[in-house]
Amino acid sequence: MQNVATFAFKEFGSSGNFVCDQSLPPCMPASKRQFHTEALFSDIRELRDVPRDKFLQFVRTLHDNPTLLDNPASARRFKQDLFHRLDSVLVSDTFALQNGGGTFTLESCDPGELVQLTCLCAPKLAQLYWSANAEKSCSRDRPWRAIIGFDEFLPGNPTGGQHSKKTMCVYFNFVELGHATLVESATWMCPLIIPTEIETSVEGEWSRILADFLQRFFFGPTGFLTAGVAITYNGQSFVLFATLGIIMSDGDGLRKAFNWRGAGSMRPCFRHDNILRKNSGLLEQLPGFYEVSHPVPADFNLRTADDLFDSADKVEAAHRRFQTGNLGVTLFGNICKSESLNYHALALPWRLNLRSTIDWYGCFTYDWAHSMLQDGPLNVEVFQYLKVCKNFVYFAEVRDWLLLLWIFPAAYRNKGYLLWKIFSEWRQNKDGEHDKLHCSASELLGAYALVRLLLEMRVPDAPERRAAKESFLLCCKLVDIIQAAKKRTMSMLEAADLLEATLIEYLAKHTEAYGDAHIRPKFHWLFDIVEQFRRDEMVHDQFIIERLHLRIKPPAEKVDNLRRWERSVLAEALNHQAQDLKLLQGPCHILDNQVMHSPQFPDATFCKNIRVMGMHLSVRDVVFWQDRVGEIVLCGHEQPDGFFVFLELWDEIEVMTDHASTWRATSRRRAMVDALEVEMVCAWRQLDGDKYVVVRH
Repeated sequence: MQNVATFAFKEFGSSGNFVCDQSLPPCMPASKRQFHTEALFSDIRELRDVPRDKFLQFVRTLHDNPTLLDNPASARRFKQDLFHRLDSVLVSDTFALQNGGGTFTLESCDPGELVQLTCLCAPKLAQLYWSANAEKSCSRDRPWRAIIGFDEFLPGNPTGGQHSKKTMCVYFNFVELGHATLVESATWMCPLIIPTEIETSVEGEWSRILADFLQRFFFGPTGFLTAGVAITYNGQSFVLFATLGIIMSDGDGLRKAFNWRGAGSMRPCFRHDNILRKNSGLLEQLPGFYEVSHPVPADFNLRTADDLFDSADKVEAAHRRFQTGNLGVTLFGNICKSESLNYHALALPWRLNLRSTIDWYGCFTYDWAHSMLQDGPLNVEVFQYLKVCKNFVYFAEVRDWLLLLWIFPAAYRNKGYLLWKIFSEWRQNKDGEHDKLHCSASELLGAYALVRLLLEMRVPDAPERRAAKESFLLCCKLVDIIQAAKKRTMSMLEAADLLEATLIEYLAKHTEAYGDAHIRPKFHWLFDIVEQFRRDEMVHDQFIIERLHLRIKPPAEKVDNLRRWERSVLAEALNHQAQDLKLLQGPCHILDNQVMHSPQFPDATFCKNIRVMGMHLSVRDVVFWQDRVGEIVLCGHEQPDGFFVFLELWDEIEVMTDHASTWRATSRRRAMVDALEVEMVCAWRQLDGDKYVVVRH
């Protein structure tokens, strides 16, 4: 039997039946056979021509007779307690606290030993490492590239966070494992957590703690650049070596990591050495320098690691002279300001043993999500364009629009139903006014396509709004391009070129509409993200870090043993990771605990929810397939590795905008397609009867 997941219908015949690819063996036409529930079909593809009432009867029969998924981890929680085994990978570091506050002992996991322990407890993960090594052999001369990401989170609910437990977390993985593995949060390691309250009290703060972690990661007894880490699978082993490929966080996290003065400093870009903050007043004195509003990337000078170390050495030399009284406090402050660094002998830029082995500028990564969506260009554009269109659409109208009966994909349906809160009175300032767009990155990402549709529908064109409208639409297009690259519907190099061209056009239109009053460093950082797209094989962002926080958050909320708080939280988080890895079934897998089987198709497993390359597909979701829209009525998997969905295809009625159309739900056409070929929509809404409006990103 040919694999179901490799099959896709090419076009429709005039009768509405599918015309099959000629390379596949023809199936018996529907008119020549009858459907019997006890019949054994020769091929699951024959379901495409079964009459709809019989097909729905078949689906109901499957749903009414579920069976337990043949996976022990789905029937019971993973029983093996790793709490005591964690002791074998724990290490302790003692830090002096500021202002003579004593010392603090931080318990964390040795990164190399943590990988070994996790692979030992989860052979499926070890198999992924072995498969990646077979594709790209790892050696001391050809090490893998580690991805290290870090961010803070606040335990508790959004309105009642436990501020005393606000926590910085570090996670890591490896580029060579590939996109399919990197989108699975269970494959990421969490070796270190520390309460922010303690982190800010340590001498050298986060930069010093991170430098110590990197020292152990690469040069410790089981460091990835010294002894390496032995990965064993099926009685065979290979040694994993790795260097730093990507270091990733939001702007504030990167500021803390490098003791950089950040977006508010005189030099608000870490990667370009000739960019000054807006209204610096220094352009006439410094030829070849530009402010953050400058829209020509060819004029930017890319810094190298040597440039960073030169700046660090200047600040260190100035600090020595300041300590001996040979340099005044004002001049010392000006040197630190000009180099945009704060000095501490134990901070990352002054750790000499890390300089020669790591290309800091080759791995430095701005997070596009925080740069674009967290008080970034899209926040600014939505707010400013709503002010321009206030006579037609403002916050109350957007709130009511989002409160309509929009339906969202099951993967983020609960969050979708709360998007209206972005524009509610609860997010006004103390004067009862909206002074900016108050929302998280994920909220804005879910809402912008619906807001765009509303503004395009209700705001008439006018010369006085032309520049503002074009600026808003171009900013939305920037997010569309990044989303296309993330979904792998566009290559990274193609996305980089298109992103750069659109960004240049966008900055020109934004300046025409509003001047440079609203431009901030995050606008300029998008040029750095363009270069990251040219460097990387996939889009790396903090959304995976946000999902990883969900592993740490539950134990962090309930563990009150503050004497060994880090150890207790890491132990429970490792238990949860081991449970998730037991369920790991590769890049595509079934999410249901109960599945459905049919004697007609002994090689097929039917279900309601599947995950394919990080995309969650569920029955009743509406998706795009090629240029068509369809509703998922059944998901499934056929041995050995083919995942498929059955779609009831809709007929297009009218194109509303470039990103929205109206469709008529029809039961005349059905398709069984490879699950990797479908694309999730943003949202859909029933207009009347069987007529729907569907919005895509």
